[in-house]
Amino acid sequence: LTTRASGSFSITFPDAAPTTWSFTAFVTSFEPGAPVDPDSDAVRLLQQASFGPTLAQIARVRTLGAAGWIGEQMQMPASLQMPYMTWFQMQGADISTLRVEIWFHHALGGPSLIQPGTLHQDQLRQRVAFALSQLFVVSDRLAAIGSYPMTTTSYYDVLIANAFGNYRDLLEQVTLHPAMGRFLSMLGNRKNDPVLNIRPDENYAREIMQLFTIGLWELNPDGTQRLDTDGQPIPTYTNDDIRQLARAFTGLCRPDLASNLYTDPNPSAGTISNMRTRFGISNNLTRAQMLFDNPDLRQKHFHYLYEWGAKRALGGRVDITEGTDPVTNLTIVHDALFNHPNTPPFVARRFIQMLVKSNPTPAYVARVAAKFIDNGFGVRGDMKALWTAILCDPEASYDGAIDEHGGRVRDGFECWIHWLR
Repeated sequence: LTTRASGSFSITFPDAAPTTWSFTAFVTSFEPGAPVDPDSDAVRLLQQASFGPTLAQIARVRTLGAAGWIGEQMQMPASLQMPYMTWFQMQGADISTLRVEIWFHHALGGPSLIQPGTLHQDQLRQRVAFALSQLFVVSDRLAAIGSYPMTTTSYYDVLIANAFGNYRDLLEQVTLHPAMGRFLSMLGNRKNDPVLNIRPDENYAREIMQLFTIGLWELNPDGTQRLDTDGQPIPTYTNDDIRQLARAFTGLCRPDLASNLYTDPNPSAGTISNMRTRFGISNNLTRAQMLFDNPDLRQKHFHYLYEWGAKRALGGRVDITEGTDPVTNLTIVHDALFNHPNTPPFVARRFIQMLVKSNPTPAYVARVAAKFIDNGFGVRGDMKALWTAILCDPEASYDGAIDEHGGRVRDGFECWIHWLR
């Protein structure tokens, strides 16, 4: 049954004449028992794995199949934002809001503006990077971040570049990025000093557990909550665990900021006195660039801000002996969270919800979590295996059934992007 509707609408942009579009819409519904459109499987996959199906992409999926299309997408070069930002900055353009425009350009699959003749076709990478950004959240609404667009650009490029890498590597790069350091107040986090009434900031220590890895409650491999003998859920961490990890996340700071915020008690160690030389900071940078907007200046370890004492958390999963250097210290923390039994089902459920199903069944979560644990070649945290397991699972196709576990309503923003495409 096909219904046709037509009409027009106009939009007036600032300093421009009104622009009018005409449209014709065909809405098709099926009687019970009617055959399903053969393109429906391709459309469903593209609604989950891209910013919306186009006729060309539907034809491509039908030719390659779901796994073939996913494999082809994973081989496509990454459409990064920083080359655009750098190019336009060199042309003298105002880049304060340009990053958002570049994001839309990549999401819509437009032609490259700096490499004529090429298209941004890495739809799967852009879509899963968007999903990652909804988990590893930073916000340019915070003035300390939003005032420096190169830094937010650099952060989003980390998500794009690592979308098909390993979750352990992504976790560490997120920790070390100054955008995350600013957003979750870890930048310049310093050791306990009772004289100055300073104690390590606990914000990132809490959120890396609650949001990025293990969640609030202990989980079974299928994502259901483990229960104690009284039938109550079991917390994954305590306040003391947060305090111990907060101490582990001390000592990280931007090299350009450290000299402005703190006085080095041991200049002979060379941490501040020759800062520009050691970290390659140009003497020609403006103060704004020095403070935050140079994406090459990632957070680094400063020994005189770091808590050198022993740290023990998560029932001994984190066990750092006194005198452990700050790099090894962070490696131990990241490894412990990455290898925690909660991380696979926690991460699996979150990304299934972002791409495929609002209410995934425990069996679905368990299958995806198993691929996170082992991609089939003994590798844990393989993001390619994770996305493939989510999108190619039998439940992702609904099997023709609509039940309490079926489907996911796309939010208005996703529908709008699809309309634009």
